[in-house]
Amino acid sequence: MLSTDSLTEDEITSAVSSACGCQVDAIAGWSAHVVDTQPPSLTGLKGEILAAQGIDDLAMCHAGLAAMLDSGRCGRTSVLCLFDNEEVGSMTGAGARSRFLDIVLESLAGSRSDYHRALLESIMVSIDGAHGLSPVHAGKFEKGNRPVMNGGPVIKTNAQERYATSALTCAHFRDCASRAGVPVQMFASRNDIPCGSTIGPMLASRLGIPCVDAGNPVLSMHSIRECTGTADHDGMISILREHFRS
Repeated sequence: MLSTDSLTEDEITSAVSSACGCQVDAIAGWSAHVVDTQPPSLTGLKGEILAAQGIDDLAMCHAGLAAMLDSGRCGRTSVLCLFDNEEVGSMTGAGARSRFLDIVLESLAGSRSDYHRALLESIMVSIDGAHGLSPVHAGKFEKGNRPVMNGGPVIKTNAQERYATSALTCAHFRDCASRAGVPVQMFASRNDIPCGSTIGPMLASRLGIPCVDAGNPVLSMHSIRECTGTADHDGMISILREHFRS
């Protein structure tokens, strides 16, 4: 829906009802979101770059789901949790700061003691988009921490624990990558440029599960149209598949 005129609420409601094929009085409420209506497309000289809306973080949601579906039965309970509202702090009923995951995990475990034991035996991978090197902003990156598209999934570290990665969990992710035959890259933000964070630290601190923060390099993150490498996406699926099996 596109218009160059200032629309009244009644006009918008009428347009929504027409698009949904229902009567105006059947609409109890609605919300509006700005989205890129162009379909995703492959670009680059060899079609090695995916350009699309919402890559951060729908791409990692897809990678996690694809890996879980392909991992098969491994004798343990695997959990994939896709939260809403991470970009606005996760303090919502559907966000990572809610009690939703805690309740689900405890219900799966059965008793309280089994739940605590399961937490101690678990390891978590928090996957979110990583900032890929932009040639026009190379100075924003440390020389040894410049993830590039199609160079492999990225392990993210931060001395202030803005990312949950530890030596133990980094080794776990690297081991999964090695078994999958996938290269990995490392990222640490410049110490004079504060980095963002993920849901990894908030979940790891609350649940007590060791966690590694990882993701694939993305250009134009949070823009209406983002870019990521196709090889990285396949690589992340392969690594996560090994994680679910391990």
